[in-house]
Amino acid sequence: MPIGQTYLDLLPIELFDEIFVYLTCNDILKSFYGINNHINQVVLQYPMYLVDLTSNSLTKKEFDLIYSKIDSNKIIKLKMGHDRYNVSNRFLLKNNAQQTLTNLRSLWINNNCQKEAFNLRLLDFNNLVSFRFDSISHLSSVDSNCLFEHLQYLVGCSSAHFRHMFKNIPSHLIFLHMFFNSFDDLHCFIDPNANQLKSLGIGFSSIYVDATRVISLFENYQWNNLIQLNLNLPS
Repeated sequence: MPIGQTYLDLLPIELFDEIFVYLTCNDILKSFYGINNHINQVVLQYPMYLVDLTSNSLTKKEFDLIYSKIDSNKIIKLKMGHDRYNVSNRFLLKNNAQQTLTNLRSLWINNNCQKEAFNLRLLDFNNLVSFRFDSISHLSSVDSNCLFEHLQYLVGCSSAHFRHMFKNIPSHLIFLHMFFNSFDDLHCFIDPNANQLKSLGIGFSSIYVDATRVISLFENYQWNNLIQLNLNLPS
């Protein structure tokens, strides 16, 4: 075997793709990047990265490697939130400047971003298949006219906050788990989606809940595909 070559060089690229699909971007870089030039090229050409900027194991050095080496157009899933290095905002500032992240399909904003103001100006929410937000604080500059033509999975901590950010309610959802701020909000989200919903999670965190109104949901809609229902009601 020539100097600098490893047994990994003998593996087909398709096998790497099968392995990488189970790993985050950080895991891939830590495990494979830097072995040799050939493996580096395999890593950098991978087209479907999952980037978790909130990982407790992500060091500043490792983030710098993601920031400098990974083509943002190859990121399909992004999880972000507050961290001691402020990497989420730094990452978004870079991508806002370069107008990238065009292939992003899944966005998760976790509940640790209480102190951050994330500028989501150039994220195309209309391309998202999955959107989750665990915090209602300081999400700025979104496209409020987004139609959510591809969104199928929506998880959120506040229906009122979603409606404050966006004018339109997604109408192609098969998975909806939300804390609702009113029964009107609940019906606004269910009306266009009841026929195709497969999983529905209903939570009320602060309003009085009349059990008969919850029961009426199952009398007023045709639940043709629903297989999972979760209720989180105030005690």
